[in-house]
Amino acid sequence: MTQRVIYTLNSQGILGCVPECIIVKVDKDGEFQIDYTIITDKDKKYYENLLDEIDLVLLQCCSQLHIDKIRTLIPDKNIDSWESIKEKYFSPTKRLVSSRNNSVKEYLLDYVSRIQNKFFEHLSGKPFYFPQGRFSFTWQALKIEMDIPELFYCFDYANDSITYSLDIKCRNQPLKLEGGILVSRDRARVMLHNKIYEFEENIDGIKLFAFLSKENIVIPQKNVTSYFDNIIRPLVKSNRVIPKGFDIDIISEIDSAILEVRELGAATQMSLFEDSGETHAQSIIFDLVFKYGDFKYWASQQGFCSKFNKENYNITYIERDKNSENQFISTLKEIGIDINGQSLKMNYFDGVEWLNQNHKKIESAGIDIQFKRSTNESVRYFMGERNIKVEVKENNDWFDIYGTVFFGKYEIPFLQILNYIRHNKRMILLPNGEYAQIPQKWIDEYSSLIQLSEIENEGVIIRKHYAVLLNEFSKKPDFSVNMRENLRYLIEHSNDVDFDLPTLFNGTLRSYQKEGYNWLRLLDELNMGGCLADDMGLGKTIQTLCLIQYLKEQGRQTSLLIVPTSLVYNWQQEAAKFTPDLEVYVHVGNDRTKNCNDFANANIILTSYAILRRDKQLFSSMAFEYMILDEAQAIKNPRSAITQICLSIKSKHFLTLTGTPIENSLSDLWSQVHFFNRGMLGSERSFTKNCKIPEKQALYKQLLKPFLLRRNKSEVLTDLPEKTIIVQQCKMSEEQEQQYRDIRNSYRDKFIENVDSNKRVNAIVLLEGLLRLRQISNHPSMVDKDYSGSSGKYDMATQMMSDVINQGDKVLVFSSFVEHLKIYRHYLDMQDINYCYIDGSTKNRQEQVDLFQNSDDYQVFLLSLKAGGTGLNLTRASYVFLLDPWWNPASEAQAYDRAHRIGQKNDVFVYKFITQNTIEEKILKLQERKLSLSNAILENDASIVKQLDIDEVMKLLE
Repeated sequence: MTQRVIYTLNSQGILGCVPECIIVKVDKDGEFQIDYTIITDKDKKYYENLLDEIDLVLLQCCSQLHIDKIRTLIPDKNIDSWESIKEKYFSPTKRLVSSRNNSVKEYLLDYVSRIQNKFFEHLSGKPFYFPQGRFSFTWQALKIEMDIPELFYCFDYANDSITYSLDIKCRNQPLKLEGGILVSRDRARVMLHNKIYEFEENIDGIKLFAFLSKENIVIPQKNVTSYFDNIIRPLVKSNRVIPKGFDIDIISEIDSAILEVRELGAATQMSLFEDSGETHAQSIIFDLVFKYGDFKYWASQQGFCSKFNKENYNITYIERDKNSENQFISTLKEIGIDINGQSLKMNYFDGVEWLNQNHKKIESAGIDIQFKRSTNESVRYFMGERNIKVEVKENNDWFDIYGTVFFGKYEIPFLQILNYIRHNKRMILLPNGEYAQIPQKWIDEYSSLIQLSEIENEGVIIRKHYAVLLNEFSKKPDFSVNMRENLRYLIEHSNDVDFDLPTLFNGTLRSYQKEGYNWLRLLDELNMGGCLADDMGLGKTIQTLCLIQYLKEQGRQTSLLIVPTSLVYNWQQEAAKFTPDLEVYVHVGNDRTKNCNDFANANIILTSYAILRRDKQLFSSMAFEYMILDEAQAIKNPRSAITQICLSIKSKHFLTLTGTPIENSLSDLWSQVHFFNRGMLGSERSFTKNCKIPEKQALYKQLLKPFLLRRNKSEVLTDLPEKTIIVQQCKMSEEQEQQYRDIRNSYRDKFIENVDSNKRVNAIVLLEGLLRLRQISNHPSMVDKDYSGSSGKYDMATQMMSDVINQGDKVLVFSSFVEHLKIYRHYLDMQDINYCYIDGSTKNRQEQVDLFQNSDDYQVFLLSLKAGGTGLNLTRASYVFLLDPWWNPASEAQAYDRAHRIGQKNDVFVYKFITQNTIEEKILKLQERKLSLSNAILENDASIVKQLDIDEVMKLLE
């Protein structure tokens, strides 16, 4: 009998859970015994041999949340339990009228949350449980879900009431909170079954508490107005509100920066361009003001603003662009005035002189000057020749634009003309006092250049990712562009460029894959990012690995590769196959390093989005050669935490890989482009707004073309085989792996006990054991109905299924098990996706086939291997998913031949899903070893395994 340190969580309702440190007795099999001891910080001296440094920190947290400690923090000495604390300070039926009690309540909330967070920050790897029943052996083991759920607040305004619900997804699956237990409020953690889900740091657990007992909240008509104003409007700042029945207009871009000039006293005349006349004013007041729509903010004025319109129940929210505001403030400071949070007062004559000397610099910085003057002077207009000459020279990351505008004998800097057009000013004052009108032709021709150019060091520049636009301007007689040849290759999609493959790349690229590699090399040479958006199955992985192998051979720095959790092992396998020379550091698991020095020898650091969120500080301390996002639709929400983390990582180059660059809206695309070429599409608000204008759509399409490489199957049909079979490796989740290990060990003993004299295993026992192992390889819930954990294969298959649907293709999904298909039916039902279905009990088979073949609304067909593997013509499918391998490869071939047959116009991609380190890998090897048996097309499924002796059986279980 030995002793072990564990931790328990005890629910205290709206306050969350308080932890306890427990010493339990365990037998030789690791089972808990009846006796256990709760220890506190005072008792640690008796258990020093059991406690490590982390335990000491956790034990301190437990002691700080013990009721004895809490009582010392409360002025009411009659409080003697958590129940009495909750009753006095947190009861939903009581309203605290005493300011003192309110202060105690807020102090307790802050104190408890702080200690809870410290506890969970140090808990990693320690066993912890939720007590159920008196005895420790009945307690439920807990684990922390590595993926952080994505949460949105949904408000549906209809029929004069509001229905409030939560939209939560984890691992791309819906997550319902009903039946859960609040673990902590700040940050929010919720216990569901045996898992604790940690939410983003800015989510308050109190906002989730009501949904632990109900799916939605209905706000009646009488409370709707106040609910909009007091609850929904403040939540808009979180960027997590999904409105229905009303609109939220988010304004995050400065419409204009204005230098307001006011007089103290009256002036007879004031000119920003000429000598000032007589004046009686004493002072001039300067204010810097930023306009966002109808809202105005003074420089460094704090706070954000939202407005609720009671007439149409719409909300306008201003998301201040503090970076741009600070840039305007800094620019004025460089020019000579410091306006930061207060008005600046100057002597009248000094103020006028300063404006005369600096107005061009101010306007060149994009700041409007608003100053009213009164004058009876008549206006004279320029009449004469107007010409423009522009020269563009390539620099490292941008182009410098030099130009001169001629109004008769007067030369005006091109920069000044650009700023006048940018601010919708048509008239420019010439040195002789005449006003010259800027031609409409110039405004039309240069509007796109004006939108995309920037002012830097009193010069005009345009970023290199707008080179395609400059290439068009170079065709104008008054516009010359100096541009490198390989940049022209990129923007013109020229086939004249052909780079050698890296020496140690172990593979052959198809012609379109070689073109993709050439494109990646061009981007690399030009120091620009891009998105490889080929259809699923066309080899985005191999093209990317080829590039990284080249980087290694050039002695370049480490690259960071971020992939979904379900694809980590697949990338690891592909790298081992095609680029075995690469040092791939796989950064996953609870025991992963916290020291960036451990990455020193890696060419690629391979990790998941979930781990990146948790280790953001570790990765933020490093700088990479490339940061590459696979399945980059993960950053489709520009405001999500994972997107912000990805944007914060330092790297020389950025790439995204995805088969679905647009999943739901244009902001999906904006977010990815902003990642790999920062600022290229402007602000999200302007991009989504401008995309509604046909002319702007054409401009964006033109700008994006060089940086988004997308080939679909029909485009490269001549380069593809008729049928491609891909073994899709899947890694088990931790809880799935434990289930598999337990069942495997159990049946291994049974097999040995049931061996006959010829070393043959009892066929019934053998088939039963192998069946259970195959089922767990698919999803443990097929064996254990109470299983609530995840499945690596399920996560990967549903993600790929979603990719196929989003790219507009159709997929056949085969399984040997009807129970397995039911799991995917549930997934499709939850996602509200139409599908067809056939198993042995289906009566309307032809109706299902016709629906799949003739309707674009049905992209998924679920079929059992036996019922759907023969006699069906399903040529609308381009993809076939074989969810579980069968002993006889001929049965699998019959399944994918449903799609790959006469009448099929598209190439077919067959994915065989194999769970790593399970019976499924052994089945593949067995198919090879027993090829002669397979070719004979066995009489029944059991015959192949009946011929196995005990040695072969044990190899299956290794």
